[in-house]
Amino acid sequence: NHSSKILQVHLGKVVPALVAAAKDRYAKVSSEAFATIEVFVKALTPPRSAASKVQNGEYLGQLYNTITERITAQETDTEVRQKAVQALGLLVGRTSGSTGSSLLSEKQRFAGQDLVAERMKNELTRLASVRAVDTIAVLAQNSSDFKPGFVAAVAVELGAQLRKSSRSLRGASLSALRMLAVNQASRQSLDDS
Repeated sequence: NHSSKILQVHLGKVVPALVAAAKDRYAKVSSEAFATIEVFVKALTPPRSAASKVQNGEYLGQLYNTITERITAQETDTEVRQKAVQALGLLVGRTSGSTGSSLLSEKQRFAGQDLVAERMKNELTRLASVRAVDTIAVLAQNSSDFKPGFVAAVAVELGAQLRKSSRSLRGASLSALRMLAVNQASRQSLDDS
């Protein structure tokens, strides 16, 4: 809850500790690290962050690398992978738009979107991925925030999730589809089919 100015002087020590905790072999430690990473992503990105974008971009890059590494690693626990997917959705969403785009490169944001879309096809990370898509859709400010083809592919996958038996998955999918349809930035990427 502290201002980003207060946190800024401690980031040199906190971010490496978060990275180490996220890579911990114990799932509880690692999953709590990802919950903390989400809080720091919110603190280091607009509108809360008032510090140097170059400095915050460096720390966010380190967190991005850790998140994607844990999502793709085969030995990662399911709970940890789910938390990492949610953190990735928040990071990609908060670094899009005109105010946050300099914090994470377009290549990294688009790779993150691809990773979220890929994880939607996996049964164990499907719900977390749907929530990540919802977060990305809520925070998008213009159509260039999305990788070409991402919105259409995700919309088709979300529509397929509506036929699943899981009530929470259906509800989250419907919410994400609604956000894709309501947000002007994503609506421009949808076609008739």
